[in-house]
Amino acid sequence: MMNMHPHLLNDTTFEVTVDNDMVEKYMMQLIPSVQNHLRERLHNRKITMTVRVSAPTENIRAYSHVERFQMMSKKNPNLLKLKEALGLELS
Repeated sequence: MMNMHPHLLNDTTFEVTVDNDMVEKYMMQLIPSVQNHLRERLHNRKITMTVRVSAPTENIRAYSHVERFQMMSKKNPNLLKLKEALGLELS
């Protein structure tokens, strides 16, 4: 859950967006324990957690160095020029 960013939907409900169905199934199993922990710590019995699988275009994560560079260069094309000017290779 450290890489997940919950979003508050209303005063008592928050949503966790996950990457795929397998993670969704796992998180669905964790909902009761997470809710119980938060309810006890925050002294609020109305807290509710929901889980949703993200759309393919919604949450794209770069895992390798090459993918990270490609994503950064889409945001800033000058990185490609810098890479070529320095003669760098991606591996």
